[in-house]
Amino acid sequence: MQSNTEERHHVILEELEERWRNNPRKDKGMSRRTEIMKPILPSINDIDFKQLNTNDMPVPSLELMDAFIRDLKNHESGSLVPETSGADYFFIRNFITEDMRWDFDRIEEDFMKHCYDKLRDFAKVQWYEQNSIRFSSPEESHRYMVMGLILNGAKAEDEYCKALLRYLFKTYYKSLCKQLKRFNKISADEIISLSEIDERMDLGNLAIILTMCSINNIVLGNSCSVLFTHLEKIRQEYEAEDEEDTQYMEFADGLFEECREQVDKWVEEDEKAHPNYARQLKDYWKEDEYVAGCLKHLGYPGDYLYRCMQNHMGLPIQFTRTLAVLRTVYPKREIAFDEIQRYAHLYSAISALVDVSEELDNVNREMLGLETGYATWEEDTFFHPENIVVHKSETPKNEPHVLTKVAQVETDTVTKEDYLAEIDALRSRLSQREMEYKNLKMQYAAANFARKESEALLSKYQNDREELIALREFVYHLEQEAPEIETLSLDVMKEAIATKKYVIVGGHVNWVNKLKAEFPGWTYILPSTFKTVDAGSLDHKDMIFFFTDYISHAAYGKFIGIARERKIPFSYLHGVNMGQIVRQIYDRRQ
Repeated sequence: MQSNTEERHHVILEELEERWRNNPRKDKGMSRRTEIMKPILPSINDIDFKQLNTNDMPVPSLELMDAFIRDLKNHESGSLVPETSGADYFFIRNFITEDMRWDFDRIEEDFMKHCYDKLRDFAKVQWYEQNSIRFSSPEESHRYMVMGLILNGAKAEDEYCKALLRYLFKTYYKSLCKQLKRFNKISADEIISLSEIDERMDLGNLAIILTMCSINNIVLGNSCSVLFTHLEKIRQEYEAEDEEDTQYMEFADGLFEECREQVDKWVEEDEKAHPNYARQLKDYWKEDEYVAGCLKHLGYPGDYLYRCMQNHMGLPIQFTRTLAVLRTVYPKREIAFDEIQRYAHLYSAISALVDVSEELDNVNREMLGLETGYATWEEDTFFHPENIVVHKSETPKNEPHVLTKVAQVETDTVTKEDYLAEIDALRSRLSQREMEYKNLKMQYAAANFARKESEALLSKYQNDREELIALREFVYHLEQEAPEIETLSLDVMKEAIATKKYVIVGGHVNWVNKLKAEFPGWTYILPSTFKTVDAGSLDHKDMIFFFTDYISHAAYGKFIGIARERKIPFSYLHGVNMGQIVRQIYDRRQ
């Protein structure tokens, strides 16, 4: 029979599970980075089951209640050592700050210098699922791999790895590091308090604090096991989501064969319709020219996609794959052969992207010792490093051979070997210079391309800004309700603007005729005649005014473009009263 304590234990556990099931917030998810987890519950070791009633149990946040139940079950089953996989997971994903990201090349270089021969041993400590290339960019995935190896090294009690993590924590987490130094022993409540951002517990900070406490020999209180349990639960949820997101989309039974038959039929019909090979698959080759142009625009050869694809088995198979995907995604849609030819390029581009990422991931893993490559058994490889014979050089290590200038040919001090040695050295230097030149040339081309693109965007933004400023001033004047104070007479204003080279765009013909009678020297462009106006006729004009009450969108678009291109100042007019129009032009003149 169970003891009274054990029975009490199960009663409390059932009560907590019942509260968790009935919690109205159960189905409301939190963000993947931040969660509320207060107040903290004690560990099983801190509970006095003899004195505690179920009504005395506090009601924590839903997330922590679930973690506490799991922690109780772990202790009940005899698992006294907390599972750290969740803390490791979030530590690796969040420890690299923006500043650390900039310095990571140097961090990695120093780590490799000290630990390269230990990488395979570090890789055996623990494997981290989040390193997969499918969940992040290649660069970010590589950083995760390296950070995972550093953490594994620290777990394996490698002194350099532990010192490196302490140094990184001190350098890139100065405030948090100072706060953590105050503790010799720390509780779960104190860890949560340190990890909070805007009164929410940050999962990344929580994992970082738990990990750095272990590395800095800060004793974790018994209640901290709840935090490890919670992080492990969240890790499992994330990985379940990631696994679901990366499941291969399978085709229905027989669909691929049906698509292959359809593609063969289309290709056969296309060949009959176009006996000339050059005219076959015209939609595909037309798009192919565009794809090649895009690649060349970015500094790559036009056939770069085909160089990157690992499983290109010819156009019929590529068309079949494309059709099978389309029919799976859009089962009710009618799909024609010309669509397949165009979509096939998109399928090829995505295939090349995936193949490059996978290949880069494989190379990274092999270089970092996370995998041994394709040859996993001794008999599968032709390479046996123990058979390499290294011949010792007769030249002393501390006295490298330095070439001196060759003497005059007339002297007998120069030998044939000296000439050959110098020629070889000069060729080596020339090769290095050529490589440097090519590299600089590529960098210059990339920088020049980026500069031109930036200048074009900057010019556009500047034009948009000028137009918005003019519109804002125009709206501001429209919204003024106070009556204008006459400071100058209309005759004085007319005399000041009459000799200007102004252009009026828009306006009803009667309104334009009235204004033309007052200012015959100006240029007037009616909405009905704007298409016939040559842009060159506006050169050397002082200013363009758009009459907003009567103007077409096409006319406005054409002449605002001319104003921008020729850098002619512009503004806007509103109203039919001639006195108001004269005052507006006078006030906004340049």
